[in-house]
Amino acid sequence: MSVIAQNERETINERIRSGIDHAQKYGTKTGRPIGRPKASSAKVQHALDLLASGKSYRHASSIAGVSLATLVRRVQAMKQKNQFTRQTSIFETMKQEAI
Repeated sequence: MSVIAQNERETINERIRSGIDHAQKYGTKTGRPIGRPKASSAKVQHALDLLASGKSYRHASSIAGVSLATLVRRVQAMKQKNQFTRQTSIFETMKQEAI
């Protein structure tokens, strides 16, 4: 009985090895991808639009479904490239004009 089980186990191992070799030969990727999934650019853009319209970081991130840290990182990167402007409130505009 153990001879049959041993033979079956060897057959299974050969099939597994053959499948892995085939996958490697043809570039098939298996398993879960490494790392965290990237934030959807549509979600991030929605959050940026909310920020630009004057919403708070926390409110924009919760509405758009993007983490607060991701939103802050994107805004900082855009500010370095001078690509982000935020709509100011009327009170901030008045303060700047008074100066």
